Amino acid sequence: MKSSFRGLFLVFAALPISLFVLPTSGCQQARNFTTYYNRFWNMERIMEEVEDDVGYVREQSAASQPRYVVPLLPVGKEFSSRHLTRRTLDPDEVRRHKIKLDSILLKGSILLTHQNESDYVDDAIFYISKTYFYEREWFQSASQARELIALFPESKWQPDAHLVLAMDLLMLGEIDEAEEMLSRTVDVAFRFERQDILTEAFRLNADVALWRQDPGSAARPYERAILLSDDGEEQAAWQYDLGIVYFRAGEYERAIEAFDRIDEYDPTDVTRFEAGLQKGVALRALERYDEADAQLSLLEEDGDFEDFGAPLAVERSVLAAARSGGDLYDPAVIDRLDSLGATSYLLSAYFEQGVRLLRAGDYPAASTSFSKVQTTDNEFNREARSYTVWIGYYREERAKAEAATRIA
Repeated sequence: MKSSFRGLFLVFAALPISLFVLPTSGCQQARNFTTYYNRFWNMERIMEEVEDDVGYVREQSAASQPRYVVPLLPVGKEFSSRHLTRRTLDPDEVRRHKIKLDSILLKGSILLTHQNESDYVDDAIFYISKTYFYEREWFQSASQARELIALFPESKWQPDAHLVLAMDLLMLGEIDEAEEMLSRTVDVAFRFERQDILTEAFRLNADVALWRQDPGSAARPYERAILLSDDGEEQAAWQYDLGIVYFRAGEYERAIEAFDRIDEYDPTDVTRFEAGLQKGVALRALERYDEADAQLSLLEEDGDFEDFGAPLAVERSVLAAARSGGDLYDPAVIDRLDSLGATSYLLSAYFEQGVRLLRAGDYPAASTSFSKVQTTDNEFNREARSYTVWIGYYREERAKAEAATRIA
């Protein structure tokens, strides 16, 4: 029985919505029956349950503290985006919620078969598209999002569908088309006044532009948002994101200038702290160690930031290691950082150190850093594993080459 249900909604959901469109007459009044509303309500409820559970588990495994961005340039050539990764479910999360996600697909597919009697067709299509996205079925998700965009231009789900389609295209490696869709997403989000969608589109667009090594294009959407907004707190948040764009591009001087402008608006304590912290990291990346030290001292002396000691302590340790040319493995330092609840920030620092050592050709030391990142679930775990595998392969091939040379 279970497999037959699965086959039913896969068949329905795979068909274009246009095949379900039936002619209606002006006298038709059979709309919004309780049955159809309840089915949609259940789809919405189940989706919220999935998202709430995933969000709760992630929050429990991550520090609810300010952001701390480490100065890294991409090592690989493939497009990657941590914003995009956070929007998806990983394979384990998909398996944990598969029954509920399949239930959404089934309910949505049934709604589509009765679309001449229901006003919830665009809702059903969107939830099907979003569910496929969560199930990592990018092609099916994109197909449903396209249908909604084409057939329901005034649907409230237009901004969401544009964003989901753009993310599907990024996952499928269709970067050019995804970039065009992100541009359309921005326009639609402005029209529907969807600040949340606008934020995600800007961040993804910035990731694409940085991947293309074009920080100017990555910065423009944020500059536009600052000009268009009349909310000081919102403008400060955009200004911080603008600084992060330059920071991630390695343009640390411009990043510092952007962070210094935060106080021109009305930042929250968290935004003000994040900007100050990232300014310190940028100064460290420029090897202006005395200025970086002074910047961290300003943050430590500010009474508004008493609860933000963990990332400050980690950056203090990273700065000390940079000054001395040492590393972060001092057991006393590690114990102190652990006592402050700074584990997630310390993993970021380990990953940064690993990448720097990898670029410098010190593969054994880089492998040690990456192994520490792999001990727990975190945003760098997958990349750390990839680098560890690459280093292991390199060592094996080098050992074979040396053995062959000795034999010869």
